Parts: sequence; structure tokens; C-alpha cells
Amino acid sequence: MQKHCQKLLADQGYQQYEVSAYSQPGLQCRHNVNYWQFGDYLGIGAGAHGKITQALPDKITRSFKPKSPEQYLSNTHKHGGSEVISVAELPLEFIMNHLRLKQGFTPETYQATTGLDIATLEPALSACLKQELLIYQNNHYYCSEQGWNFMDNILEKFMP
Repeated sequence: MQKHCQKLLADQGYQQYEVSAYSQPGLQCRHNVNYWQFGDYLGIGAGAHGKITQALPDKITRSFKPKSPEQYLSNTHKHGGSEVISVAELPLEFIMNHLRLKQGFTPETYQATTGLDIATLEPALSACLKQELLIYQNNHYYCSEQGWNFMDNILEKFMP
């Protein structure tokens, strides 16, 4: 069914730019692309999530608001919570986001958005390349077709 739907979308001029999103060329959802590129964003309102980078690599904070509008509105001083992403969890956080995009990532992007050296992705990165779940080409790491279909197998290798 998935292959059939992908062909139907392609026949209508839609391209898959993210693991669960398609668009016509140049019309990708910019705010979703920002999430997957590990960009910063504010979470405002019931059920919202946010991510703010204050210092690399040890001050990247995720925030969340209560899902229930009633709970969100009940107390203006205590909305949800936040947590700093640990340096140990940062590689998984980055990979989990960037590999959602067909374009993948470069070592330079990894360092610029996490403050960490690409070596911190080892040995998981090498294992994924060896198993042909990832491809490294033109200074980019991205999912192979096999890796794209089995993203969880990739992500588990990067768990701290």
C-alpha cells in the first residue's frame, strides 16, 4: 500500500522530502523543516513543544505545555515543564531529527547545531554505513531506501 501511495503522489508531482511528508517542489512545510533541521522554536499554547539553544553543547532546552486546554488555562504560572538535553543524548536527538529529511546532514551541520565533533556519532555511524542503512556521498549522510524504511533500526544504534 505504501509503494502504491508513493507512486500515486509522484505521478501527481509530489516529492517525499521527509519521512512522513510530501509536497510539490519548493512547497515544503517550512516550520516542519526547521524542526527536522534541529532548529529552535517556541512552544506556545496547549500541547505545544519548543526547543531553544542557549549554549552548545550543554544548554539546549526542550519545553512542553499541558495537552489539555483546561489544564493549560488553569494556572498561568505553571505551564508544562522543560528539560536540558544531556550531551550524551544530543547525538540521538540530532540524528532522530535530521534523518527524517531526505537530504540528511553534513558533518559540518552536526558540529554547528550540536557543538560536538562528528566522532561522537561513532561507532553507530559506521555500523549504519556497513549495514547499508545510511549512505555517505558528497559530504552528506542520508538514509538508504532500506534505512528509510527501517528508521527505528538506525535510531536504536545511537541511543546512549
